[in-house]
Amino acid sequence: MRKGRLSLLYCATVMLIVGSSHGWASDSPLKLVISTVPGVRYSRDAMPIKVTFSNTSDKSVRILDVFQQREALPVFFRFEIKSANGTYVPIPGGGKIDLPKNYQRYAELAKGQKYRLTVNLSEYIKPEMRLKKGPYTVTLTYSNQYGDRCFQGQLTSNSIQMNLEK
Repeated sequence: MRKGRLSLLYCATVMLIVGSSHGWASDSPLKLVISTVPGVRYSRDAMPIKVTFSNTSDKSVRILDVFQQREALPVFFRFEIKSANGTYVPIPGGGKIDLPKNYQRYAELAKGQKYRLTVNLSEYIKPEMRLKKGPYTVTLTYSNQYGDRCFQGQLTSNSIQMNLEK
């Protein structure tokens, strides 16, 4: 019985260590939330997702503001889309980006402040992908290793349901 308790304690400790290195720890100064856009009929050509960064700390937090550059989003955002039958929709992502040495675009979030943007997922899904009607689960992971005196690390959002109607 004692060995079983130690194994459980070991597993919990490993999950905490791994979780904190993957942005799952609750002590992150930022929270990442995604949501669908009310009133939108989701289709292969229209898949807007609202992305919200919330400062949950007592101090100001800077985030690198590269979100207006369409080609930069896949470097920082990794969307995971899964159909109702469990099949993943491949979306290009990751890699590196060359930012100018003196890149100065940051968003400064005061305590409790939010930064919002909308991403149309259809712009990042390859045209040859044939998405069928039906529900899809979407999750976002934000990763940043760039910038100066700004948030660097990884955040994982909540999961949402997106229903393609056509």
